[in-house]
Amino acid sequence: MRKVPIYPPLAAIVLMICSCAQERQEFGEYESAATAYVQAGRQSGSLGENPTLEDYLRAARANNPALDAARQRWKAALEELPQARSLPDPRFAYGYEVMWPGKKPSYDNMGPDGTRKDSHSAKMDNQMIALTQDLPLFTKLQLRHAIAIQEVQARQQDYQAELLKLDYEVARAYYEYYYLARSVAVTAGYIDQLRQIEDVARSRYAAAAGSQPDVIRAQVELGKMQNELESMRDMRGPVSQRLRAAINQPGGPLLPWPEAIQPVQAALDDGQAWQMLLESSPQLKALGYEVAGAEKAVELSRQDFLPDFMLGLEYKFGSERSLTPMIGLSLPIWFEKYSAAVRQAQARQLAALREKTAATNMLSAELKMAAYEYRNADRKVRLYRDTLLPRARQALQSTRAAYQSGKAVFADLIDAQRILLEFELAYERAVADTRTGLAKIEMMIGRKVPAEIAATSQPASRESK
Repeated sequence: MRKVPIYPPLAAIVLMICSCAQERQEFGEYESAATAYVQAGRQSGSLGENPTLEDYLRAARANNPALDAARQRWKAALEELPQARSLPDPRFAYGYEVMWPGKKPSYDNMGPDGTRKDSHSAKMDNQMIALTQDLPLFTKLQLRHAIAIQEVQARQQDYQAELLKLDYEVARAYYEYYYLARSVAVTAGYIDQLRQIEDVARSRYAAAAGSQPDVIRAQVELGKMQNELESMRDMRGPVSQRLRAAINQPGGPLLPWPEAIQPVQAALDDGQAWQMLLESSPQLKALGYEVAGAEKAVELSRQDFLPDFMLGLEYKFGSERSLTPMIGLSLPIWFEKYSAAVRQAQARQLAALREKTAATNMLSAELKMAAYEYRNADRKVRLYRDTLLPRARQALQSTRAAYQSGKAVFADLIDAQRILLEFELAYERAVADTRTGLAKIEMMIGRKVPAEIAATSQPASRESK
């Protein structure tokens, strides 16, 4: 067992008094940092006419109840700091000497002339009061304060993790809303193209250059796509409410369509992401502080084998009033109890270490999957933007020209138009997925990932309904 120096009681009192100013300064610094940190996330929650993602993030930070719960837990941990190094409450005691029946009065109950004192004076001689103050070892108070600091830092990281999680949920809902807007716009454009194709088929049929089945197939395709467009528009309500739920403003009117976004490219390999995770992950930082607090708790439990001190004063009433200083110490004789406390603290420390290891392994696997999903979406963006979409548009133009000249069948024209629609929707899905994937990575590693705008995507159309 490690030896811990035992300070004399009076020296302990001096050290405690000297530490009060430092403790108040430390508490003030932690409280100021917490206030500034929280206020940075509690900006105005109002949404403008055409809110951007940043507007939604500010609104969510100002209104989200889960984030406020994390803030309250952080605040509760802060309030533990002034309690951790405080002394126990002083004790006041009152005593009265009770005379056994038949006991003769003692000499103390006799007056100076040999006569017995009056009953009031005798009663005052039998009374006393005492005031005592328990003085734990100063090292115990230091360890309790150190444990409280680790708790404050852990709850601060929990708040940061909740903030990043909230940002990710808002971003994911926002990009899903963006994808729906682009799907509506692309599908509406496709329907316009189908109407033009139907007009061409009707003209060719009227001129006896085409067949009636071409017109019918164009009408069937048009009716099918109009139904899909109505389904997408009907989906706007649930998706809009999902975004409202993320900012804790449910039940309001439909949110406006998001503005056009651009795909991003981030130069981040698995090694860099792993290093950032170890350095900046709020979840791992919180667990690290809990491990450090558990280590301090083991040290504190070992000090239970050492005695604590007591200082006091006793005042006796009566004709011979007296003031008696007292000093004492506790007798830690229940060794099995203290040994069990040490084993308990060691088990908690080991549990904290294992929990951190398990969280590290889990986050590592999730980070690899998130990085893969981002890279996969980024590859699709470049594939559709640079290769498939230009070729599909070129194929559609060639097929339309061939159909109008009678060198292609109507089915080829419909197929070419539908392939272009599928590619455009897949491209917009990939654009949204790159943003969502990057937001997920940033949530896990706890910092922004350097990224560059890859290209300008097509603008999202805004509908009035």
